[in-house]
Amino acid sequence: MDTSGAIVVILNEKDEMLVLKRPHFVKWAPNQWGLPGGKIEPGESPLEAAIREVKEETTLDVEDLRLGEAALKEPVTVYYTRKYAGTVELDFEHTDFKWAGPSELSDLDLAPGIFNMYNWVIKNG
Repeated sequence: MDTSGAIVVILNEKDEMLVLKRPHFVKWAPNQWGLPGGKIEPGESPLEAAIREVKEETTLDVEDLRLGEAALKEPVTVYYTRKYAGTVELDFEHTDFKWAGPSELSDLDLAPGIFNMYNWVIKNG
């Protein structure tokens, strides 16, 4: 599968997922809540891109990433993990973050496919 991006579902010990608020000026999903991730750089594997993007966007160090599933139009590799270290500190690409469980996620304006990815990880992860 040809992928151009990698994203990561990060869950804490309460099964809350880390979601990041996208700014209003971005092309894809402006003002919506999404996941850490981004484009795969030349010579980089999807896994390497996922780890790098999480670090750049949140300062978290993630490990034990496992392949997840997503039904998205965009070519993207989805990973999930419960193993992370550090405290979330956002970069310029996002305006806010939160750890959200199922009821809070359903109240947020999520980017396409995010809630389905969360449910898949809870069921299969």
